[in-house]
Amino acid sequence: MSIQDVAKAFHISKTSVYKLMEHSNREKRLEPINRETHRGDGGYKFKVQDVERIKTFYKKKDLTSSDAAKILNVSTTYVHKLIKNNELAYYEDEYKGKRTFFIKKEVIQQYKLDHPELAKKDVIYHKNEGLFLFQPYKKDGKLARIYKIYSKGKKKVEAFLMNENGEEMTLEEAQEEGWESQVVLENKKNVTTYGTAKFQFPTPASIDSLIYDIIVELLQHVGANNMKIEMDDKILVEVKKSQLQGVQSQTHFDFIDMLKKFIVKGKVIEKYDGLLIDTGLTPMTFYMDEELKEKIMREVRELGISIHEWFEQKVNAK
Repeated sequence: MSIQDVAKAFHISKTSVYKLMEHSNREKRLEPINRETHRGDGGYKFKVQDVERIKTFYKKKDLTSSDAAKILNVSTTYVHKLIKNNELAYYEDEYKGKRTFFIKKEVIQQYKLDHPELAKKDVIYHKNEGLFLFQPYKKDGKLARIYKIYSKGKKKVEAFLMNENGEEMTLEEAQEEGWESQVVLENKKNVTTYGTAKFQFPTPASIDSLIYDIIVELLQHVGANNMKIEMDDKILVEVKKSQLQGVQSQTHFDFIDMLKKFIVKGKVIEKYDGLLIDTGLTPMTFYMDEELKEKIMREVRELGISIHEWFEQKVNAK
């Protein structure tokens, strides 16, 4: 079997196969039959029986953090925080060549029963219904906005609106009373570049605030799938690196001015053909001892943060 065959059989990357070849535990090491002559042979070759023997060490017996997150309808980071706070019983074992958190299925099922609120997911966009956070509705010249959306799966959704008088109503009540949506979002391609630019807006006192209009316009240009919105005492908006074609100061002065005023991470760059929202991040590649890498990865998993966040914390702490 070739490297590619082994990777396919284990459902892992070729890089992970190389790690298995150098495993510190001889029992778990995948030894090629041509380690000394692989260059002339066109690559490493492995015995089928060796691959099958090693495969038993890498079968999932229980749920990974990612598996648990899917069942609970939360992020993997959220599951890591539950583990860190001792809210979920877990154990560590090796899987796909690295140390991994495992959780018993019955533990996750019990947690789901104990936390029925997880059945409702707070979202900023519901594609099937065309609903999004701060979406404006009008009736007889009066304004209302969606301020909360709960998703109960792909089809079920609950949404709540607030009008200019601070009165709340469900979406169903608003539609029965004749309120109509004023903005529809178009589907946008997913931006795959790493990181986001971050904006921090003050929470407006009224729903006719320009701040809500700015966020709605961002949603129109960038797409809800490339944004994240969190509300507390302020409104935190995260945006993937995006080019806003045709958005220039001559036609969108207030929009650009507000973005520049409230950006806290990243850059807003005016260009001849539009506006660039840039993350301000640049990649860096370096090498380190494998034991040190494993130590860092273990700490990252325990903290439930990304490697980028871990490095930022270490650097900023000095």
